[in-house]
Amino acid sequence: MTNDRRKPGFTLIELLVVLTVIGILTTIVLVSLQSIRGKARDARRVSDVRQYMLALELDYDDHLKYIEKGAIGVIDQPPSKVSSYLDPAPTDPGSAPAACQPEGYRWWGNAGQGQKYCLWACLEAGTFFAASPKGTRILSSPPSGLDCW
Repeated sequence: MTNDRRKPGFTLIELLVVLTVIGILTTIVLVSLQSIRGKARDARRVSDVRQYMLALELDYDDHLKYIEKGAIGVIDQPPSKVSSYLDPAPTDPGSAPAACQPEGYRWWGNAGQGQKYCLWACLEAGTFFAASPKGTRILSSPPSGLDCW
């Protein structure tokens, strides 16, 4: 009679193969999550611009003109008139491409007439989501004036 009993367990090769497969799967999942995070930040930017647009429209309904701001500006703190409609005020989620510096929501305000505005955010793909009294649109370059497009 021979004693041919082996101890139960895994060999070193089996453990290395399993760890390698787990490492490859983890890498694939992490790479795919990066694009999902970028899309989530873009969705938030679009939503935030729409919230600012809604606040501007509500203020327009109250005062029959849009808030005046003579030049382009970064929306760090919304004008006090709009902040009553936004609590808390949306802020950019960050991680925008280098072409979008400085980060943040930007806008052209009125220069006396009170009937136009243009606000926009830079998206991860380098495009721009713009909003104006005409509606919203995706642009390939940043707006250059009150008309947005």
